[in-house]
Amino acid sequence: MKTRNLVLALVAVGVVVAIYLMDDSSSSADAITHDVKSVQAKDGAGAASDSNSVASLGSVSIESDAVSDWLASLPAGMRSALQQNRDPLDQWLRNQLTEKALFAEAQAQEWSERPEVARAIELATREIVLRSYLDSVSQPAEDYPVAADMAAAYEQNKDQLLIPARYQVRQIYLAAPANDEAAVAAARKQASKLVDQAKAKGADFSALARAHSNDVRSAALGGDIGSLPLAQLVPEVRPVVAGMKQGEVSGPVQTATGLHILKLEAVEEARNASLEEVDAQLRQALRQQRQGEVAQAYVERVMSSSTLSIDGAQLTQLLE
Repeated sequence: MKTRNLVLALVAVGVVVAIYLMDDSSSSADAITHDVKSVQAKDGAGAASDSNSVASLGSVSIESDAVSDWLASLPAGMRSALQQNRDPLDQWLRNQLTEKALFAEAQAQEWSERPEVARAIELATREIVLRSYLDSVSQPAEDYPVAADMAAAYEQNKDQLLIPARYQVRQIYLAAPANDEAAVAAARKQASKLVDQAKAKGADFSALARAHSNDVRSAALGGDIGSLPLAQLVPEVRPVVAGMKQGEVSGPVQTATGLHILKLEAVEEARNASLEEVDAQLRQALRQQRQGEVAQAYVERVMSSSTLSIDGAQLTQLLE
């Protein structure tokens, strides 16, 4: 086994593991994790007329089959995470619609008929065909990797397969866009009073969140946003949470949309993932590595099966 190649492959696996384990607790879609709100499709006026159309932009649309195919290409953990935060899905739809609209405009002007574009299309087609063919002739055996391969790979790389620390946080969120000085000033005045109340002996942070937080979903849960890794919190909040002690209440934290008063309930320290937790990702990494090795061997056989001839004189003339 080529450990170096596997290590590189497992870097991506480590990221997937982090995402995969995020969704085992039901965190609310709150203001800390969702500073940018998702634009939801509306029924009735403005909705696409085609019942299979998920989103549209002018005359172009995205069908439900295309969305299903994209979702199917994602790891299970990422698909589950989208149920809590649909922003990445909304952005993907916007990107797809923009590309389709631009392509339709270019086609209307017969842009693909331009010589330089036609040549680029030819080269791209050749690359797609070659990649698809090479993929078909380099597939690993169905039973690879076996248990012994999995165990060996895990032992060699387990220090890289980390589950990030998770923080159980409650919040009181006061909406105040950063560009609205009056709103920020009013929110800071209110936040100062709430911080004092939250830090008072015997204070009930959950009750304060239910009564004062502007984030409806987390407020209904007493401000609880779930147990999350730092990566799922907005950047302004991460260093504050990381530096807090269990049971501590923070001062107001300003983000683009408002102020957050935080309470750290508990911390689950970072740890190494077990083999069972990374089984699917590790298996995929090993199969990709094996496929790369088989593909390289296949290319080398093709190169060695015929005589290679290079006309040096012609090359010299072309370089002059």
